[in-house]
Amino acid sequence: MKFKNLSTTILVVVILSLIGYMAGCGSKGGVADPQAGYIELTATPSCLRPLERTSSVIVATVYKSGGEPADIGTRVTFRISTGIGTFANGTRELTTHTTGANGVASVVAIAGDIEGTMAVTAESSGMKQRVDIPIDENCDPDTGSTDTETDTSTATDTSTSTATDTDTGTDTGATTNAMIMVDVPTQAMAADGNSSVTLTVSVADSEAHIVPIGTPVTFSTTLGTFANGRQTYSLPTTDESGTVQAQLFAGTTPGMAEVTVAAEGSYQVIHVAMVAP
Repeated sequence: MKFKNLSTTILVVVILSLIGYMAGCGSKGGVADPQAGYIELTATPSCLRPLERTSSVIVATVYKSGGEPADIGTRVTFRISTGIGTFANGTRELTTHTTGANGVASVVAIAGDIEGTMAVTAESSGMKQRVDIPIDENCDPDTGSTDTETDTSTATDTSTSTATDTDTGTDTGATTNAMIMVDVPTQAMAADGNSSVTLTVSVADSEAHIVPIGTPVTFSTTLGTFANGRQTYSLPTTDESGTVQAQLFAGTTPGMAEVTVAAEGSYQVIHVAMVAP
């Protein structure tokens, strides 16, 4: 009798296991796997010349699983894997964040002094994408091609037409006199009258050349103040990287600060949240 009850129990367990396995197979086959996240990476222009400090704007558009743009403030790390170029801050690794609702983060890469290929990767949330930028003395930055028929097709979706749409904020200047990259380490800070965030701005002209030392850059904000205690601030670029930094200090009024950075007839707009402490 005990043996019969044990056999019945085993049979029931086997049947339930089979039912569960079949149900699992049915749900997996009937529901498509969610789309994996990915990064689109472009370089404008898609080739550079050595010895002339020509530069390319590298734009990473980060997408979450399902195809939606990454959240504002998503961390993105850019790296140059070869020794023939640097980013605008003089390094070969630069971490920034997406600064607009379109999931975009961008940096400026500067050619080195020798010919070769500058490989730039963008990594975010375990995803990675790479774009290769030929550095060739025959490069024509306006067309992204070289006289020697260098193949630039390895750059993902690189087109010179994107040169006027490389915003790192939520708005791009209507003119195309300059390309302005704004890096903000955080998209939110406490509205405690003491917190601050450093804005790092890189400026290149319409042909992607770094602007001259002393080029004025103007900052303005709708909330908080800059180091001069005002909501407008002007600083010149101070070195050959075309980079300038300004600190934005929080006030005591919570809200979304709209920060405009202008130079050479163009502007960028980013947003920094000031939250109640």
